[in-house]
Amino acid sequence: MSGTGTITPSNVGMEHSSLHRLPEESGASISNNSEAAADDDAADFEACSSSSGTAPPPSNKPHPLEHTWSFWLMYQAQTKDKKDNWKGTQKRVLDFSTVEDFWRVFNNVSPPSRLTYADYSVFRQGIAPMWEDETCAKGGRWMVSVDRPVKRGAGSGQQKESIDESWLNMLLSLIGGTFPNRGTGVDAVCGAVCSVRKYNIRLALWIGTSNKDEVLRLGHLFKGAIAPLFAPLTSSGEENSDENQQQREQALNRRHPTSMSFEYFTKDPSHVPLELSLKSKTDDGDDDDIGGDATAAGQNA
Repeated sequence: MSGTGTITPSNVGMEHSSLHRLPEESGASISNNSEAAADDDAADFEACSSSSGTAPPPSNKPHPLEHTWSFWLMYQAQTKDKKDNWKGTQKRVLDFSTVEDFWRVFNNVSPPSRLTYADYSVFRQGIAPMWEDETCAKGGRWMVSVDRPVKRGAGSGQQKESIDESWLNMLLSLIGGTFPNRGTGVDAVCGAVCSVRKYNIRLALWIGTSNKDEVLRLGHLFKGAIAPLFAPLTSSGEENSDENQQQREQALNRRHPTSMSFEYFTKDPSHVPLELSLKSKTDDGDDDDIGGDATAAGQNA
């Protein structure tokens, strides 16, 4: 990795000083809570890319990533013809190739839990977040969907944190080299997408291969990155009895996704539907198992 250590959720900001989060820069932020135009959003991205107000001291050399990555933004009003306009609203707003530039971008965009209708996509340079892209078309995507947190509802704060943390984990795994197959040298991952809609938020890992073994290997790594999504939620109802609090927590945890599935981008009779369970063994009174079980067409893979 060109002289840099692997960036993973476990070591970010801990084992390497270059991975510390940079201070937020003033005047550059992305939020679609208002009906802002996509062009204005893209301009904000470019502004945070060009700003040097909080850049590292000149003595600190940038830490290059193994690949150059592109940050894409899709934002549009919810209209009847939104599907027709989807391609036109996808905008590649900037590229980054160093650890420092990644944090400049990440620190200046709103987290997924604060968006209303948008897609964030981070893809290897030269690959577009579209099914029709020649690299993406060779494979598909692992995807998990979670309900939008209820405003001011019980556990909503924890839900928001779990969504935002999972998205960050995905990005750190993506740019830090967690996904490539070290045994074969194959890097089949195209990018990651966070899609925010009215009732749910979807996280997806796009893969440029349909090889079952590789797809399942990447699926387990993806599951590890999004572990916060299915961590137990707790209730802070101090006035409630232990029994009532337990019932509230059980209700909260029913919001958890129970599985994630792999969607192929091309139709092929040989493609077997794949699914990974997100239900931990603790749900049945046993030890937690982050790995989980994979099923193919209802059978163990």
